Amino acid sequence: MYRFILQCLSILCILFTTNSNALAFLDYRNTIPNGNRFGCSVCHLANQQPAGAPTFERNPFGRDYGRIAISAGNRIVPLWTRDLANLDSDDDGYTNGEELQEITGDIFVWEPRKFGPNEDDWDLVAGIPSLTRNPGDGDLSVPRMRFDPIRPSEYSVNVGETVEVSFSGQATVPGRNFTAELVGSSKDLEGILLDVSTQTEEEGQQTYHKFTGTIIWRPAELQGGEHTIAIQISDGTSSEVGTVKISVLGGIVVLPGGGEPPPEIPPVTIADFTVASFDFDRSLLVDLSDFTLFASVYGQPAALSATRFDFNKSGHIDWIDFLFFTAFFNQRVNNDINYRTPARDQIIFIPVEGGSFVQQISGLFQRVNILPHDMGKFEISNRQYNNFLQANNGVLELTPWPFNSEVFAIRAAALPDHPVVGVSWEMANAYCKWAGGRLPLLKEWVFAARGLESRKYAHGNRLNNNQANFISSGDPFEPGTTPIGYYNTRLHQGFQTADAYSLHGAYDMTGNVWEWCGDLRDDVTPNQAPIKGGSYSDSAFSINMTLAAEQWYAITEKREDIGFRCVRDR
Repeated sequence: MYRFILQCLSILCILFTTNSNALAFLDYRNTIPNGNRFGCSVCHLANQQPAGAPTFERNPFGRDYGRIAISAGNRIVPLWTRDLANLDSDDDGYTNGEELQEITGDIFVWEPRKFGPNEDDWDLVAGIPSLTRNPGDGDLSVPRMRFDPIRPSEYSVNVGETVEVSFSGQATVPGRNFTAELVGSSKDLEGILLDVSTQTEEEGQQTYHKFTGTIIWRPAELQGGEHTIAIQISDGTSSEVGTVKISVLGGIVVLPGGGEPPPEIPPVTIADFTVASFDFDRSLLVDLSDFTLFASVYGQPAALSATRFDFNKSGHIDWIDFLFFTAFFNQRVNNDINYRTPARDQIIFIPVEGGSFVQQISGLFQRVNILPHDMGKFEISNRQYNNFLQANNGVLELTPWPFNSEVFAIRAAALPDHPVVGVSWEMANAYCKWAGGRLPLLKEWVFAARGLESRKYAHGNRLNNNQANFISSGDPFEPGTTPIGYYNTRLHQGFQTADAYSLHGAYDMTGNVWEWCGDLRDDVTPNQAPIKGGSYSDSAFSINMTLAAEQWYAITEKREDIGFRCVRDR
């Protein structure tokens, strides 16, 4: 889209520029920085001009360009000089030359590189072209390099065996000759050989140079372990570095520092861990089931399958590890992801890593794939929706439907933390888009509730009155909605709640209000969308409270027991 807009603006520049000082695209092709790619837009279009304007205002680069360029008659002769290259026309911290070094227009980031854990730092300076050259002018090449085959790029070899790694490349501009060399500590690796040959290819009246090369190495006994071989190729104007990893098996690994033993590992403390480190079954709570897993390996060596229980890294699962575990026992894992809407209103999401499961759809068993995403932890509240409504000037089509003679403004003021109701699918969809997300699909909603487990309800297989809002649940707001996330182990006005969250940590996915999902029916009854989760108006014994239940309504339907939550794509 960005490229398309730039192309359109370039055409407009040609159509509307009529005076003698006009900057025509053909006059500047291959002469201004990346002119071959962006045309007039490089210097023009600082902002939108009034309709019928004969010329476009130049941007900061264009103004600097016109000031430095040489005038010749009624035309401005293109000139790309070191003075212009060294300016920072747009004040973004990069000079014009730095921003236009590469043929795609990307900014180079030059940093010291490190190949392998025991390698010395070295600076890739040979790859910086001259600031007085223009990569878009057609005579500055970007050499290309690859290993053959492209994969694998990692090799294993025994001591005494010979490994050969082939690579090849070509220049993008005719007439360039290649040099190739080992760089970094690769050049000091004993016994390694680099063999490179160059071929030419005629295309029209141009000669293009290509090269092939081979790394040949027969590692000795003292060269065991992992090695990263770095090769730098150059055509005289720019360079490229390629690396390949070689694992030498059966050799002696020489420790850094001349064979000195590694320094002592600092002691591990409680501060090095989070609650999630002890949630072995990923239930979002460190509880008895986690203790059972820990107890099953207590007193054993920390084998590969048990290293996660060896908290102090002693090599055994022992008493110290038990003390680590008990320090976090009975604590809740907080996996909140905070996100602010355009109105600076905070929405909390939870991560859902996705997965695959088999589901019966239309009488057939089909595999359903869920991509990683972030699901709303709570239903959208009256306060959050009111901020959206005010940001859209309180238009009628986005205003929730009044119930019991109570308009939305009164309800939002009296019950700001209760879920918004009286919204259609269209209104819920508009809010989620405004907030940077969307409505969850049916399969995503169900997966966030139970994952791959066969739960009857979002929080488990039993439903008590302190776990969800339904008819006669006994909460202080009976009958009606409860605040979002109400069932969270806290004592509310004498009503003790349980921590009833879904498998991934979302609240109120059973009861309180039904929730719109993003699917749209396009077969027998078009313009219908599903709702999930049950509501305060359903009985505890009703199938509506289970995860298996779903209903479909017209996308214009507004009910006092239907709300929604949002989802964000990763």
